Amino acid sequence: MSKGLSIATAVAVLVGSSFVMSPVFAQDTAQVSPQKTEKQAKHHGKKHHSMHKMLRRLSLTDEQKTQVKAIVGKYTTTTSKEDKEAARDEHQQHIVDLVTAPSFDATQAQLIIEAHQAKSEQQMLDKLRMQNEIYNLLDAEQQEKFKKMLTKGKRRHHR
Repeated sequence: MSKGLSIATAVAVLVGSSFVMSPVFAQDTAQVSPQKTEKQAKHHGKKHHSMHKMLRRLSLTDEQKTQVKAIVGKYTTTTSKEDKEAARDEHQQHIVDLVTAPSFDATQAQLIIEAHQAKSEQQMLDKLRMQNEIYNLLDAEQQEKFKKMLTKGKRRHHR
């Protein structure tokens, strides 16, 4: 019963978010206002900005900076903007097909949910692995600062 309820809840959230987000995805990038584009860029840049800011505060040596760049480069995707947009459009079309079908296909919905969860899981795993590699190249004093910054950041995000 609870598994069925959680699947139903997940589908409801997924469908709800697709209705909210569909106008955004449906717009051509040329039609998006400059303000919205800047706001979106700021939102997406904060993740990388906070890590960059943390590393700046650690006073890395030139050798450490080179090593960090290599680590970050290893986890940076080389997917083109067009490929990302095509994947997003394809995902959105799957959602539209699912929602507008004459009958609801729970199996297809579950596949969409699992694919989304797998992608999120891989991204989180890569981020944590990258942070661990960076942490392990720091000296003891820098590691202590890094720990404090991570703890401080966690408190800030979980109010």
